[in-house]
Amino acid sequence: MTADGEAVLDLLDEAAAAIATAVDALDDRGLAGTKPWQYRTDLAADAAAAEVLDGAGVGVLSEESGLRNADAEVVVVLDPVDGSTNAARGVPWFATS
Repeated sequence: MTADGEAVLDLLDEAAAAIATAVDALDDRGLAGTKPWQYRTDLAADAAAAEVLDGAGVGVLSEESGLRNADAEVVVVLDPVDGSTNAARGVPWFATS
């Protein structure tokens, strides 16, 4: 992917929609046990974003999974669920950033 602003925004919208779908589908949003304060919502959201962003060939620096494809022309810095505790408890005040 090239650094075309509109194309990048479209891709980010697609990733955010995939994250929302993944989080909504979860039955168990509790702690994942992989890192302190990391919830299943974080992991599901990260996997959904990775599918979209990795598929487009962009680099990703994710709070949940680290750096992938660092040499790509476009690198996205991602917090898949900003407000993880709210999301895990069903409080609708969280975002993807």
